[in-house]
Amino acid sequence: MHLVLRPHSSVARPQWEVSGSVNRAGRLIIWSMDVRGPQELAWNTDERFGSDVRKNWELWNFDVVEAFLQLRPTPEAVGAPYLEVQISPLKQGLALVILEPRKAYYTPLQLVWHAQNSVAEGHWKTTVELELPSDFPEGDLWGGLFACLGLGERGFYALNPNLEAKPDFHRPELFQRFF
Repeated sequence: MHLVLRPHSSVARPQWEVSGSVNRAGRLIIWSMDVRGPQELAWNTDERFGSDVRKNWELWNFDVVEAFLQLRPTPEAVGAPYLEVQISPLKQGLALVILEPRKAYYTPLQLVWHAQNSVAEGHWKTTVELELPSDFPEGDLWGGLFACLGLGERGFYALNPNLEAKPDFHRPELFQRFF
C-alpha cells in the first residue's frame, strides 16, 4: 500500500514531498518512507542518540519519520494499544507502546526490527522490518505515517493531519485501515 503524506496546516511553505508504504505478513510489518526536499537543506540530526530504541527520548525534535501501528479487533476499537516507531536519517530509532495517548506508554523490552537507510542531499529513503509485540490483540492493521522535518520552522506531515492548529499525531480516531 503506497501512501502520500500531506503537510499539516501549520506548514507555511511545504519543502518536502513525503510518501510511504506499509506491507503486512502476519505480525511482520515492512514500513518504508521516502522524503525528498531541496538539496541545499541539511538534515536536522543529532549524533548523541544511539542504537537502543528504548533510550532515544526526544528523537522527534530532529528529522524523523514515524509509523503508528495498531491492531484493532473491530474498527471501533480506537483505544487498543499501538506501537510508535521513529527513525532518523542517521538510522537512530525510538519505539514506544502507547496504551493511552500522552498519558500511558512504555518502551518495549523486546522489539525485533531491522532498518535500512539511504541518505543523500535532498533525499532520504528508509525501510524498517519489525514484528508487532506479541501482547497486541489480533485484528486489522490501522495506523498512520508521519514525518517531522526541518530546523527552525518544522514541517509536519501526516496521512490524515488533525485540524487543530498544533500537529498532534496521537489521534487514533484519525488512523486509517492499512489492510
